[in-house]
Amino acid sequence: MSANLIQVETSQLTGMIKDIATFLNDHRDRIIEARAQKGGWEGWLQVELASFLLRTNGMRYDILREQMIYVGTERVDIWAQPASGQRGIPFLGIELKVESEYQVGVNKTLQDRLKTDILKCNNGPKVAFKAGQGTHLYAVGITSLEADLAAYKEIAIATGQLICYCPLIVDRDYGIRNIFLIWWAKEFRQ
Repeated sequence: MSANLIQVETSQLTGMIKDIATFLNDHRDRIIEARAQKGGWEGWLQVELASFLLRTNGMRYDILREQMIYVGTERVDIWAQPASGQRGIPFLGIELKVESEYQVGVNKTLQDRLKTDILKCNNGPKVAFKAGQGTHLYAVGITSLEADLAAYKEIAIATGQLICYCPLIVDRDYGIRNIFLIWWAKEFRQ
């Protein structure tokens, strides 16, 4: 594709991105069902992924939704803050955007929304969240359309940022070959 858009194999995933990929693979049937519902499945994904992350990271992190970590009134979709007594680990913020059956090809809505999240994340969190181990912010997109990858290449070039992707689900029974996990990440410290 491009130096700005890099394919990563599942075996290379680590940390929060590996946790998200695990969730997506473990819930493939529910994702395929939710994706086909009118109204989208982003809200469902936020709730279920936050619950999953709490179960898998609950000793180290408190997992919250819709927290005001940015300057102004914007909120992050999922916020992981070190649990009481935990030291030496960063805050983690995840912005999620998903493609659904009813959004396919409509004004590049998923790509535009992901680009907005990248720009929001790129501005960074409030100063308080840059102390200590800082904050890692992720803008995550999920799509079943391989053609979307070309649009993400355009976003990577336009923003000057590296965007990675990983094909996850192969399920021909439902007519979907892959679901691509696409992400941008940046670390913020004082």
